[in-house]
Amino acid sequence: SQVTSLQMEFAKLGFSESQIIAMTEPTLNFARAIGTDLPSAAKMAGSTLRIFGLNANETKDALSVLAVAADKSSLDFSYLETAMSTVGPVAKTFGFSLRDTTTLLGTLANAGFDASSAATATRNILLNLANSSGKLAKALGEPVHTFPELMDGLKWLKDMGVDLATTLELTDKRSVAAFNTFLDGTDSALELRDALDDVDGELERIASERLNTVRGSLKLLQSAWEGFILAFSNSKGIIKQVIDGLTTAVTALTEFVNKTAKFDRLGKSFAESALESAGGDYD
Repeated sequence: SQVTSLQMEFAKLGFSESQIIAMTEPTLNFARAIGTDLPSAAKMAGSTLRIFGLNANETKDALSVLAVAADKSSLDFSYLETAMSTVGPVAKTFGFSLRDTTTLLGTLANAGFDASSAATATRNILLNLANSSGKLAKALGEPVHTFPELMDGLKWLKDMGVDLATTLELTDKRSVAAFNTFLDGTDSALELRDALDDVDGELERIASERLNTVRGSLKLLQSAWEGFILAFSNSKGIIKQVIDGLTTAVTALTEFVNKTAKFDRLGKSFAESALESAGGDYD
């Protein structure tokens, strides 16, 4: 039933039937890996592909990036859902990939920034970088168009001993804390970015680990039971006959109990009336 909801979400986003079929399995694993329901996972998967201009056949890779980032940083589904819609379009226009953008968000998440603040600050920093004649772009020493160039520029500024007052001039009040976090965290950012390069097989691994719990086993049991019931509902052979027979028997038993209860009530009422007429007590 949740798979149906997942596929309906993809349909709302304009994906074709063949694309939806191809996207279903990686989205199932993503939902398991990151701990969310299938419709929400589908909505994030579809919007992420749209934001970064990715094809449906890149769903598995994109969702693997998000799952690994959540596994190796303080990012979670809610954080990504809130932040990506704000910073993603600007990052894509600037030329940053999903991996680059997720790394920046993960760096801020590890430093304790909430999703909204991280997204707004990262977006503003990228907008400042887009202005090649602006203070920030000039301060980094060279035009920045890629993630490695940004990291190199931040390291250079750090080595130059840039202080808070200077960074405030380079950015704005809402972004200065995030910018200083990037200045101090270039090594950890690069480490996270490297972890997102080769994510082949990671989505399935994380999903499997998440299911290897009592809660995961209960989810599998629930899914298996629903499949079992659906299999019965489509049967027209002996199983259907057995169920129909049980239904008839239970219906007859219910009618019998109802009739018996009715007679019991009538008998009790008659006895009470007789005893009252005779002046006796009823027990």
